[in-house]
Amino acid sequence: MSTTIWKWGNSLFYIDESGSIPKTKDTRYKHRYFVISFVHTENPRKVETVYNHAIRSLKNKFPDVFKVLPNPNEMKGSEMPPFMKYYVFKKLFRSTDIKIAHMVVDTLNIEDRFRINPGRSFNYLI
Repeated sequence: MSTTIWKWGNSLFYIDESGSIPKTKDTRYKHRYFVISFVHTENPRKVETVYNHAIRSLKNKFPDVFKVLPNPNEMKGSEMPPFMKYYVFKKLFRSTDIKIAHMVVDTLNIEDRFRINPGRSFNYLI
């Protein structure tokens, strides 16, 4: 799935997930957790501007990191070294009104009815 953008009045929510809800109980660690993150803002244009500026700045300072990415135009958080994540978040928190929340689902402890239709379960959780 890609990032979902949800508008409510003047507010905008960026919603993204990581992991999956497997159709069967999967005890392998990589399928254990399903995480949904929410970023809320009243000023999405400012968030986009600050984010793009931060990424551009990182691309200029550390071009070799971006050269080895599968898609250099879109750096995923999992591909970003911790110091880069820190830099981006620092810029966003200092210059924008964002609020961040998250939800972690332990897929070993959910009811089987959530496994039947993972897409519907994702919508329900949101």
